[in-house]
Amino acid sequence: ALGAFTLRRLSRPLRRLAARMQAYAAGQADAAPQPPRDEVAQIEQAFVQMTERIERQADRERTQAAAHREAIAGVAHDLRTPLTALHGQLEALLVQAGAQGAAADDRQARPLQAALAQSERLRQLSQQLFELAALQSATEVAQRERFRIDELVADAVGKFVQLAPQPD
Repeated sequence: ALGAFTLRRLSRPLRRLAARMQAYAAGQADAAPQPPRDEVAQIEQAFVQMTERIERQADRERTQAAAHREAIAGVAHDLRTPLTALHGQLEALLVQAGAQGAAADDRQARPLQAALAQSERLRQLSQQLFELAALQSATEVAQRERFRIDELVADAVGKFVQLAPQPD
């Protein structure tokens, strides 16, 4: 009985440390450690200090990630207005070049069409950047769902068949 009591008393700090580690792994905060009396208590105190450093670092990373998402959303939003205005002006110039006649139309229309295509590409990229920022800020996790690949292919083919030119 004395041996069991002694063993239990000696292993109590280890059980307490194991319980703290399990609580931390489960995401639960626990009470502050007692001042170190022996080596096990010193290990326990070192563990608590380590968990506090990890939590501070995780908070900093969450803050930085939020700031990064906000910056991306801001840049994407700020790009949309001037790009839309530029695209509208290019479209107006293309219409104006078409109204001037066939000779001027061919000389001016090609560069304007190229600029208009690049402008549209920039608009799409800024839209994708904006959508990326929105997806990163979403707290919901996408749900995986099983589907039949043959049904997906049939739907895709069905949509494109309607767009295909019909033979004469």
